[in-house]
Amino acid sequence: MSLATAAERLSLNGNRHRLGHGQSSPGSTCSHRRDRAWYNNKPAGEYTLQVEPGTYTIIASMIGYRPETTLVVVSHATVYHARLQASDIILPEMVITSEDPAVEIIRRAIASKRHWIGRLASYQMEAFTRQVIRRDTAIASVTESFTRGYWQQGDTLREVVLQRRQTKNIPQSFNFASVGRIINFNDDDIRFFRIHIRRSNRTNGP
Repeated sequence: MSLATAAERLSLNGNRHRLGHGQSSPGSTCSHRRDRAWYNNKPAGEYTLQVEPGTYTIIASMIGYRPETTLVVVSHATVYHARLQASDIILPEMVITSEDPAVEIIRRAIASKRHWIGRLASYQMEAFTRQVIRRDTAIASVTESFTRGYWQQGDTLREVVLQRRQTKNIPQSFNFASVGRIINFNDDDIRFFRIHIRRSNRTNGP
């Protein structure tokens, strides 16, 4: 084996195969550590490095495969085929459930609502109420009020009317604009409307 002079440039070439497949690996790269340079690789998985005589650490790598690092002594035109082994890709743990996450949020809210209801003993509020009655093409009447309300546990909402006004076609005594009641959405039974129908057993005679 003859030694080349330092000025000589020798070729180191080969192919990069995937272990277990025997197929070339397009898209993989090959380099050596001496100048940390990446060299142009052919699309078919072949590579060619022009180097001076010496010992080189050759690194072949490809996404999804373990990099292969090998010492290669170059004293003449040398052929080295790298064999890349697939690497396991471990993804972070993922928990999949068949239930909508919103259901769990609602479940926790229901479980804690008794705690919040128990803490609410009373409150005071102020409110502006506006009621508008419309007909086909115009406004029939408008009533407004400004009230202060008081509520305590076990009782209904009580209101004091501080100000009120209405359109001229409505007497002041018919201005019933007020809050009336505040729905507590923490209650188990919520009724938006209270409709009472009295059933009569009286029959009309001739």
